[in-house]
Amino acid sequence: MSILKDIQNKVFKLNFNSSDDDFNLVALDVFNYQVQHNSIYKAYVSGLKINPETIEHYTQIPFLPIEFFKTKK
Repeated sequence: MSILKDIQNKVFKLNFNSSDDDFNLVALDVFNYQVQHNSIYKAYVSGLKINPETIEHYTQIPFLPIEFFKTKK
C-alpha cells in the first residue's frame, strides 16, 4: 500500500470518538507527507527554519498562508 493511501485510510478512520492522540498521529503523518512531497510547503517550512523532526504535536504544525496558493503554481 502506498504511503498516501495509508494516510488516507487513517484519516477516514478518524471520528468523533477518536482520541486526541489518534488525531495527533494522523496529523503528523499528513504534515510529514506534505513536507516531503509538496515543494512549496517544504520551502515554507524551511524558510521558517523549522526542522520537521522537531514537530511533536499538531498544534506545532505551521499553516501555509492561503496567499501562497494564489501566487505559486
